[in-house]
Amino acid sequence: MDHVRDAGRVIAALGTRNAELRRQLDEVRAGAGPEAVAAAEQRALGLEAEVEWLRAELLTSAERGIELQTRLEASEGQNTELQTRLKASMAEARSARADSLELIHRLEESRAEAWRASEALEAEIR
Repeated sequence: MDHVRDAGRVIAALGTRNAELRRQLDEVRAGAGPEAVAAAEQRALGLEAEVEWLRAELLTSAERGIELQTRLEASEGQNTELQTRLKASMAEARSARADSLELIHRLEESRAEAWRASEALEAEIR
């Protein structure tokens, strides 16, 4: 947006410069020959065209800036949503890992208990 502001200042300066040239043109018309008047008028017309072009570019840049700002805000919202989903997924993964570790621990206890029961049964059979 700083570029847009800077461009606005340049356009304003060109407009002021154009007004000054018009004032000088009026002075020249009052005391100069037709060739000087024609040259000054031609230069003023060229500067007016440049000012109008710059104004159109400034408007286009401002509109593009607004569009980009809107897209940025939408992206930030999507980023926030994705971060929330990621945190939830990570919490689920931690919970699943804890559950898995608990199941492994129970399995090991069951194996040990089955082993003890098997040994006891074998001892009874002998």
